[in-house]
Amino acid sequence: RPPVFSAPTVTSAPRPTPTPLPAEALPVTPPLTNTGGIAPLPVPLRMVLWTTESDAQLELLRRHATTFSNVAGIEIEVVPQPAAGLRANLLAARLADQGVPDMIWGDQHVLAELLIDRQLQPAPLPTALDSFVLAARVGATADGQLWGVPLLLHHTMLLLHNRRLSDVPPATSDDLIRMSRAIPPAADGDQRGLVARWAAARWLLPFLNGFGDSPTTPDGMRPTLDTPAMASSLNLLRELAQAAPRDDAFDVGQSRFLAGEIGFLLEGDWALDPYLQSELAPDLGIAQMPVIPATGRMAAGTVDTLYLMVLHGISETTLARSREFAAYLTSAQVQVELAQGMRRAPAVLAAHTAAELRGDPVLTLILDQSGQALGMPPTRAYRCASVAIDTQLPLITNGDTPASEIAAAMQRQADRCVAGGG
Repeated sequence: RPPVFSAPTVTSAPRPTPTPLPAEALPVTPPLTNTGGIAPLPVPLRMVLWTTESDAQLELLRRHATTFSNVAGIEIEVVPQPAAGLRANLLAARLADQGVPDMIWGDQHVLAELLIDRQLQPAPLPTALDSFVLAARVGATADGQLWGVPLLLHHTMLLLHNRRLSDVPPATSDDLIRMSRAIPPAADGDQRGLVARWAAARWLLPFLNGFGDSPTTPDGMRPTLDTPAMASSLNLLRELAQAAPRDDAFDVGQSRFLAGEIGFLLEGDWALDPYLQSELAPDLGIAQMPVIPATGRMAAGTVDTLYLMVLHGISETTLARSREFAAYLTSAQVQVELAQGMRRAPAVLAAHTAAELRGDPVLTLILDQSGQALGMPPTRAYRCASVAIDTQLPLITNGDTPASEIAAAMQRQADRCVAGGG
């Protein structure tokens, strides 16, 4: 039997989310036709796009760049770059004054690095700001400006369960506590209920979001870790860890889950392939994160966003073409094609109802979670908050330090980090 995908019902969402625009409000640029008002240039313009994509995703991007180029009468050269080396390569190109790209296709981590180096100019938005998923907007916003056009979403948290040990997923965090503790222990008494990265910020933040809070102020400029919501999140994580095996190394837990020994696993969608291809696959359940009963909010995780960024110093003509390319990439048809081909969710809200995407169970889970996902601002305060969480989280499973004291220690560390320049 195939893996089962399911999702609990979310009863409410106090934090506002953008209202999707009707599909017809978005520009639609059919392939190889010039119906979008794009005037070809008399002398073909050559533009360079650096991207962190590779393999099939790179080829799909190149096909769409060619499609747009044929319509606009320009040439877009797509040049792959390693995500870890793009920043240094761009600095080197600036110093040599040659090979500098016009546009960058990369995620919010790349965007944050390029903002530090002052490489970007504000994004050439092709449509209304609220037509994009809120978390995607947050991930590109700093100093009151949007620095990248949101394109695609991926990398969020899911709840995996072994249907031999628990046939249905928990609907709430209370259910997850109860059901994980109900998994029979091993012969030596070791717990087999739940595996997670207990000392990683990315595994804590869904619960902080579920309690209605975030690690920074809404503008991303100040850490907000010493809060009742953080203390509640830490206490919840500590309760959940009671069902964890004694050896809490995540790779060991993954192996035991794949062997059918563990009931539940908190895992990122980026790591699903080994589970879907394993012997456990017929008994694998994949579900949304549970709802926090106190707020009625899903414990939706953070989400990575891919952006189209524009370098400063390009000509007005190149900037105008960049805006037209962004309009093409965010059109309804192209959003669906990119999402299908790259197995990622569209950043444009109106594309979330596309039947072609709803037929993919993994994409459906990402789509349903993205509206409540936690954005990651490209700011010093967010980076400092993340490091502080990672540093202090081991106290949750090592010792009995009160959650409120751990939250206060996180805040002090993050504040020192911001004051010291991050």
